[in-house]
Amino acid sequence: MHRIARLILLSLLMLAVLSACDSTTVNIPDSAQAAYKRGLDDINQGAYQDAIQEYGKAIQAYPEYVEAYLARGGAYYRLGDVDNAIKDFEQAIRLQPDNANAFFNRGVAYAARAEFDKAIQDFDQAITLDAEYAEAYYNRGVAYVNQNDPQKAITDWEKAVELKSDYADAYYNLGATYFNQGELEKAITNFSQGIQFNPDETAAYLYRGMAYAQSDETEKAIADFQKVVETCGENATWCQQAQQQLDKLGGSK
Repeated sequence: MHRIARLILLSLLMLAVLSACDSTTVNIPDSAQAAYKRGLDDINQGAYQDAIQEYGKAIQAYPEYVEAYLARGGAYYRLGDVDNAIKDFEQAIRLQPDNANAFFNRGVAYAARAEFDKAIQDFDQAITLDAEYAEAYYNRGVAYVNQNDPQKAITDWEKAVELKSDYADAYYNLGATYFNQGELEKAITNFSQGIQFNPDETAAYLYRGMAYAQSDETEKAIADFQKVVETCGENATWCQQAQQQLDKLGGSK
């Protein structure tokens, strides 16, 4: 049976954002808060190096500023500096060991280094601290599937969509994993759910089309492959795969 690539995407880091009236800011110097907020503005503009400098000023003014460590770690991560990102997340954990976001972020960073055992341990801790942390379940599923444990991944992704019913990426990953296991009906159901919540995900139509084709639902498969050809843009691989499938099914225009 033809296998499809898994749609595995790590969630974005969960960066804490303080409002001016947040009670946690009471003991934080105004200068530290001002630098932190300038860093957030830099992040929103994609100026990650500038953000790192501002967060550094915030930390210098208030060395126990957990949110600044989290945010600076996120900026490092976005620049590909995973080592420094982990250092900042570790400092946040030392300062606030009950912060689920800190464990989650470090888990994402470990996963980026393919250190999946460590990533799973951090996602475990994030879930222990926050049992409704959908992104932690999702990312732990990513780690499990990269350890060739698809059943645990499925369990986590199903929990993620239970907690967050519009979690399109989790539905896509469920669909791809079920497809690779030959459970075509479940694959189609999950791809369809993902498309419902994110109809612009071209790959989902391609993969659902493959599931339809193997289920002998030719008209539906053709419709999905034609959708891919119409919307694949610059992704030549998806266009080529969809066109090949249309040629096989006799659905080329």
